[in-house]
Amino acid sequence: MVTIGDNTALGVNLGPTYITAAYVNGDDQAIPLAKIEGPSARRSYIAGKVHIKENDTWVPAPESALSYPPDKAEIITILLRQAQDQATKYLHRSINITALGIPVYLDSIAEYHLSQTAFKATSIQFIWHTSRFPDAVRRAYGLNTCAAFGHPEGCVLLNENNYIFFVDLRRDGLVNLWVSYVADYAVDIDEERHATYNVSLYENLEAGEQSGFHVLPQVLRKFIEERIPPYIVEDLRAVILSGDASEEEIQALKRAVYHALPENWKPLLRAEIDPFYVAAIGTARRAKLQLDDPALQREDDSIVDVGGHDEL
Repeated sequence: MVTIGDNTALGVNLGPTYITAAYVNGDDQAIPLAKIEGPSARRSYIAGKVHIKENDTWVPAPESALSYPPDKAEIITILLRQAQDQATKYLHRSINITALGIPVYLDSIAEYHLSQTAFKATSIQFIWHTSRFPDAVRRAYGLNTCAAFGHPEGCVLLNENNYIFFVDLRRDGLVNLWVSYVADYAVDIDEERHATYNVSLYENLEAGEQSGFHVLPQVLRKFIEERIPPYIVEDLRAVILSGDASEEEIQALKRAVYHALPENWKPLLRAEIDPFYVAAIGTARRAKLQLDDPALQREDDSIVDVGGHDEL
């Protein structure tokens, strides 16, 4: 198991398709280390564990989710070890995985078993050493302090209003949009502020369109108008891009987002960090925080939020 004196900060993000890893070095620079494509069996299994809503009611997890199939647990274990091996090879020394990023909107049982599998395969010790995707992404940009949000030093972030607009594009053309309240250790994941669009459904090759990306500005404007009320607009702090789509598609996404944003929002756009690795880099930042703060290396159930937030 990792100890406080073990000066490593390797974070791994388990995305729907790819597993990515990043490391924070002695100069506090976050460096991408690994990218591994998960097998189709894992992608299909994860896709089947995403929450489903019927008439605004969450559908209970199926009985099949009450236990984690050994073959799926083995896939996760192998992928984590591959990420660690690649990081070790790059750094020419052994390094432990001490923080993990996981997909958002997994059902609670699948999320629990995913975390338990990771505990057995890595140096991760506590549930708060895992972070859902939005929390990992915002940490890559350091958006977890008073100064980062433009508040006086020493403020209590839980008493302030801070929102982030997340835009994520997957390689299958799925665009996830959500606006979340954020604080230092909390990201509110509210279904009312979330929408999913599949741009591939809008492909019209007969009309000369090479893809469905031409509808993105319209989709984004619709989301802004319908899902972001005025009280959030006043406290919006950033618009962050992420995704595992191709470089060409990510560039198309950047252009679409920029053109769709109101003029006074354009300075909030954050896409400097490679969208492919942004969650891994944020997870590595989380690993570094755990090393710097002894409070995160002890058993303390009081710091875990079991409500609607992604806590820690």
